Order: sequence, then C-alpha cells, then structure tokens
Amino acid sequence: MIVDGPFKYRLEYRDRCLQSITDEKGHDIKFVSPMTKVGFKLYIICHSGIVLYVGVTNRPIRERLRFGEHPDGTSGYHGYKWMEEPGFYDLFTWNVTCDGDDPRIQIETLEAEIVFTIRTQTGQWPSGQTEIHFHESNEKDRALSLEMLSVIDQYYATSPAT
Repeated sequence: MIVDGPFKYRLEYRDRCLQSITDEKGHDIKFVSPMTKVGFKLYIICHSGIVLYVGVTNRPIRERLRFGEHPDGTSGYHGYKWMEEPGFYDLFTWNVTCDGDDPRIQIETLEAEIVFTIRTQTGQWPSGQTEIHFHESNEKDRALSLEMLSVIDQYYATSPAT
C-alpha cells in the first residue's frame, strides 16, 4: 500500500452545507489533485482536535462530502452525523494506492484499524462514526494507522488554537 498525504483542509459547515474551504491560515482554497480525482482515499474529520469520523471513498472528496450533505434517507443512509452541528472541521485526507487483489478490503482494513486505535486510546468510538467494516489486519496495517494518527496528533500539538 502506498499512502500520499495528508492533504489538510479546514471546512466550515452550516445547515449541512459547506460554506468554505480554507487552509490553516484562513485563506480560501479548493480541493486539489489527487483529492479531485477518482481513486481510493482515506479521510479523517476532526473538530477541536478530536477525531469525529474516519471514512474511505473511491470518489473525488468533494463528491463524497456532498453525498453526505443532503441525504434523503430512502436508502437507509442519513448522511454524516457530524454535519448536524454547524462549525469548523479539519479534514485530513490521504491518497491510497493499494497493491493487493482487493483494494477495497485493504483500505477498509486501514480505516478499521484507525477507528479501533481511537477506541483503544479514548475508550469511545469516534462520535460521528456510523459504521465500520472489519477485516483481518496485519502488522503493516496497524503501524500505518498509528503513523496516520500521529500526524494528526502532531498537527494539533504544534498548531495554534483550533
């Protein structure tokens, strides 16, 4: 598995609608490649330094977020729970190239390891997590999940108040 990132964005949501995308300095920005392309991505949503949600997608990241903004619930999908509260959210995204027979299982395994690590460290699942797919993992998956979470921890340890 090859992981490129993280790509970091600050999102502002009101009424489940994206109001702005900015960088850490508050400058308006747009999503950039590879986040604008089809291909596997792992993304983590944080608020005030706390992980709310870990997800994976094969879509462009904006398209995936838009899907969660206005769900109609007819298929059983009710959107992202974290979007219910207006505010600023940090989005960390990684572009993931999988090298096995089933890339979806590989990236879902990484997603599950990150969520499980959060549960182990905090005693709770991420508050916005609504589902998770568990698959057998290996030492590389577990090490990569710790590395990705340490990037987030380091960001909040060295950034101004969020």
